[in-house]
Amino acid sequence: MIRKGMVYSIIFLLIFSSTLFQHPLDVQANTSTNLIENGSFETDLFADESWAVESIDWDYVTINGQSTEAVDGSSSFNYWLNDNGTKEQVFQLQQEIPSLEEGTYRFTVNSMGGEAEQAGQISLFIGEASSTTYTTTGYNNWEALTFDVTVTEAKSNVPVGI
Repeated sequence: MIRKGMVYSIIFLLIFSSTLFQHPLDVQANTSTNLIENGSFETDLFADESWAVESIDWDYVTINGQSTEAVDGSSSFNYWLNDNGTKEQVFQLQQEIPSLEEGTYRFTVNSMGGEAEQAGQISLFIGEASSTTYTTTGYNNWEALTFDVTVTEAKSNVPVGI
């Protein structure tokens, strides 16, 4: 009985190995190196200058690092309208990627915020391409916002942000 099982095992291995060598496998690497510096805001973005805040009216918006509400690590980027903020505010949070080779890149941001009249509107961008606008759906309702871009030729100093 043991010999019969062993014979079947050897036959299976012979068939499997001959099939494997007749049809080589096409294996490609799928790397996921994070190109974003300080992506989870673990260090002070103002002190290390990892992110630039652009087009902001500091009289109406407050920005800081938050250590109580985070999806990855122990910190997050936190912003809100001040009490005297009576109009819609727009700003960008961005950094430059030194170089992007040909390929497809995914930019994912975890976001949460106000809802209804207090909802935030968020758009992601890589270079000249930008995502659709996402709307926050409530405090502590974290959502992963994802934007894919295909780079057809190598690029340098590519802005990426929110």
